[in-house]
Amino acid sequence: MNAMDSTPQHPSASRPKGNRRSLQRAATRQALIDAACQRFIRYGYNATRIEDIARDAGASAATFYLHFPTKRDLASELVTIVRDDGIARYELLSDMASHANARTVDDWLRGTLERWADMAPLVQVIEQVAAIDPVINDQYQDIFDDGKSRVAKGLELSGVPRPDAERRALLVISLHHGLFRHFQRDSSMNLDAVRPVVRDMWLVALAGGAH
Repeated sequence: MNAMDSTPQHPSASRPKGNRRSLQRAATRQALIDAACQRFIRYGYNATRIEDIARDAGASAATFYLHFPTKRDLASELVTIVRDDGIARYELLSDMASHANARTVDDWLRGTLERWADMAPLVQVIEQVAAIDPVINDQYQDIFDDGKSRVAKGLELSGVPRPDAERRALLVISLHHGLFRHFQRDSSMNLDAVRPVVRDMWLVALAGGAH
């Protein structure tokens, strides 16, 4: 074996071309999303052109249309990102409803609050678009309803009668979202300071058949 044969290959050298294309496509899609969010926040949704988004992302308008047929489709993608993140968090909460304690709820809440810094700009854009687009507004409202349903389901499984489970879920989800709105307005909020209060709120709601 000669020296050239023994030279270590760069990890990407043996990567299948199809995989490289998929990674590049995903990177371009994310760049378009990031550029759109920045444009929407700075200039507004209506004032932002697809050409502007594409240019800021280092792509062409044609490339934009390969990923998103319209600006609304891109906004809908933002809703999907926020919804999927929320579903994952509330599924964890629902699964532990029957055996929740201060430690498990605190761990869940810490992970949830850490996500807020990433979600806040997306939600800001979604709310801007939802105010003028009924389709996006309906999709956005579904996030709240879905979270409420998942928490209520977890409460039912832990022994809370359905009507009470739905009332508890509505209350804690509303308070939780209210805290998030405060965080949107003031991202310097000390979440570690408020976490014990929010944890106790969730513990009361998740108390199951004990109440």
